Amino acid sequence: MIIVYAGVQADEPARAQPRLPPAAEARLAARVRGLLQSLRPSVVVGAAASGSDIIIAEAALLEGAEVRFVLPFDVGTFQETSVGNRGERWTARYRRLLETVGSNRIKEGSLDPEDKNSYPRHNAHLIRYAQALAGETGERVWALVIRPHPDDDAGSVSDDFARRAEAQGILTLDLAPLAKRPRGFVAMPYGRRFDPVVRRRYDCDPVFHRVYRPLLEDLDVAWARADLETDSGIIHAGMIEDLANSDLVIVDLATANFNVAYELGLRHVFARASTVLVYPQLQGTPAGAVPFDINLIRIQRFERGAELTDEQSEDAIRRLRPVLAEVLASRSGDSPVHEWFELDAVRGPFRRRAGQDGLVQTDLRLRKAVQSALRSASADSMQAAASEIAGASDLAEASRTGLRIQLGNGLMREGDYEAAAVLLEQAEPPADSPLRRTWLQKLAMAYRRIGESGRCDPGTAATCREKAQRLLSTAIQEGFGDSETYGILAGLIKRGLDDPESGMGSAGVAGRFALMQEYYCKGFEVEPTFYTGVNLVMALRLGIRHGVLADEPEAEGQLQEALTVTKFLARRAAESDPADFWAAITQAELLLHECLMGRAPAAGAVAAYGKAAALARPDQLRSALYQLDFLQRWGDPEDVIGPIRTLLGPVPAG
Repeated sequence: MIIVYAGVQADEPARAQPRLPPAAEARLAARVRGLLQSLRPSVVVGAAASGSDIIIAEAALLEGAEVRFVLPFDVGTFQETSVGNRGERWTARYRRLLETVGSNRIKEGSLDPEDKNSYPRHNAHLIRYAQALAGETGERVWALVIRPHPDDDAGSVSDDFARRAEAQGILTLDLAPLAKRPRGFVAMPYGRRFDPVVRRRYDCDPVFHRVYRPLLEDLDVAWARADLETDSGIIHAGMIEDLANSDLVIVDLATANFNVAYELGLRHVFARASTVLVYPQLQGTPAGAVPFDINLIRIQRFERGAELTDEQSEDAIRRLRPVLAEVLASRSGDSPVHEWFELDAVRGPFRRRAGQDGLVQTDLRLRKAVQSALRSASADSMQAAASEIAGASDLAEASRTGLRIQLGNGLMREGDYEAAAVLLEQAEPPADSPLRRTWLQKLAMAYRRIGESGRCDPGTAATCREKAQRLLSTAIQEGFGDSETYGILAGLIKRGLDDPESGMGSAGVAGRFALMQEYYCKGFEVEPTFYTGVNLVMALRLGIRHGVLADEPEAEGQLQEALTVTKFLARRAAESDPADFWAAITQAELLLHECLMGRAPAAGAVAAYGKAAALARPDQLRSALYQLDFLQRWGDPEDVIGPIRTLLGPVPAG
C-alpha cells in the first residue's frame, strides 16, 4: 500500500477559528501513528508543510515506512511559504525531516508560489506521483487527509486534495483534528482462530487493522477494543461500561467466538440502537453461513481471503462506511431485546452504582490512559502511562500489576525490551495471582530478547539470559509448565549454543543439546503442535548426529514419532489455512530434515521453502533464515542449506 497525504497547516497564533491548534497536535499524532502502524504502508508520499504534513511524515518514519516528499517549490521557498510562517519549532522539524529522508527522496517543483492555482496543481501532481509509484510495484494507493469537518474554507487546498483523490477512485481516509468524537467499541475475535462454520483457520487481526480501525478513524470515532488489554482485575467492568455507553458497537461474527456472543448479548440489553453486526465472509464459503442464530437481525457482509488484500479492505470500508455513518446519525433501533420487551426506561448513559468512586474510578481512568497509549504505538506514550500508574496512590495493587503487564507487553511489541523489563520487574504479582504465569513468561521473553538483540555487551547479554532461564524455571516449579514456557526455555538454550562467549566445552554442548531436546519434548507432550514438533525433530536429529543424547536408540524412536506426528499436524494446519506461513515453513523444514536423514530428495525441500517464502513477512523470513544458519553451524552440509538460503534471499532489515 502507498499512502498519499495532505492536510491543514498548523494554526497561526491569531487564527479566530481553530483548525489545528497546538493543543490538538499530540492527539492527532497519536491517531496518525496508530493508523499507520495498522496499515503498514510501504511508501508515504506528500509535502512537508507545518502541521498535518510534518505530523504524518514523522509518524510514518517512526513506523518504518519510506517517506517521499513532493514539493511544489524548491526546499528553501517551501520553507519560507509553508513552514517558517508558523514558527521556528516547525522549521526545525522540517529540516530534520529533510535530512532524515535524504535528497534522493525529495522531488522539488517549479510552480509559482504567488499563483493560487499552484496548490491545486500540486495536489494533482502528488496524486499522479503516488499512482505512478503504485504502477511500478502493483500496490494500491490510499489517501489520508487531515481537515476540519466541514472545513471553514469551502475551497481549501485540503478539500481540493480530497475531491481529486476521490474522483480518481482512491479510498480517502479523512481525520478531523478537533472533531467531537463519539464513543465506539469493537467486539471481535483476535489472532488466528479456527472457524467451526467454514472449517478453516485464519487470522482475524487484519480485519481490525485494515478495515475497522481506518473506518473508525475516518468517522472520527474514539474506539476501544477489549483484547488490547491484559486482565487488570477490572477488565469486565471496563468492557461492560464500553458496551453500555458507547455510541456505536461493531460486532464481528467471525469464528463463532463465545466472548463476542457474550458481548453482543450484553449490548442488546443495554442499547436499543447503534449495534452493527458484521460478518467477514471467507472466499469460497457458503453465503448463508452465519455463526449463530441471529439471522433475524441485519448483518453487514464483505468478502475476504485467507490473506486480506488491500482491494478487499477497500471494498469493506466502502460498504461499511455509509452504514456506520447512518447508524451514528439516526440511532434507529436494532436490538431485538428492546423491540420485544418494554425496556424504554433502560436508557444510557449508565452510571456506576453509588459508592464505586475511589479505587474503581482511578482504575477506569488509568485503564483508558493505558488503552490510549497502546493505540498510539508510541513507547514514549506507554512510558508516560507507566509513570501515571506509579504515581496513583489510590490504585489497587492487583490493577497496578495488570496495567503494568499490559504496558510491558506493548513496549516489547515496539522493540523496547529494556524498558519492558524494567516495567515488568515492577509488576511482579503474588504467587496466587491469575497473572503470575503471564508475568513470568513476558518478563523471561523480555530478558531473552535483550540478550539476543546485540545492543549490549556480552556480559550483560549472558546475565539477561540467566535471568530469563531462572524465571522460566520458576514458572515450571510453580506449575506453569505449558508449551509456551517450555518453548521459550528451549529457544533460550538453543540461542546459547550459538554464543561464542559461552566458553562451553564438549560436555557443555552435550548438556545443552540434551536440555534443549528435553524441553522441546516436554512442550510437545503438554500441547502437541507443529511448532513445538518441528523444533523437537531438529533437536533430536542434531543430538543424535553429534552423539550428545544419552540413549540414542530411544532418541531414534522419539525422532520418528515426532516427525510423523508433526507432519500430520502441519498438513492439517496448512489445509485449514493455506496462507499460514508457519505451517508452510514447518512442512518445508520437515522435508529438509528428511533430506538430511537420507529419506527424501533435496528438490522437494527447496520447492517447499519457495512456497513458504511467498507467504512470509520480514520478521518471519528472519526466523526461517536463522533456523537454516543454525542447522549449518551445527554440521548440516552447505550444499543442501546454501541453495535454500539463497532462495529465501538476504536477511530483511529490522
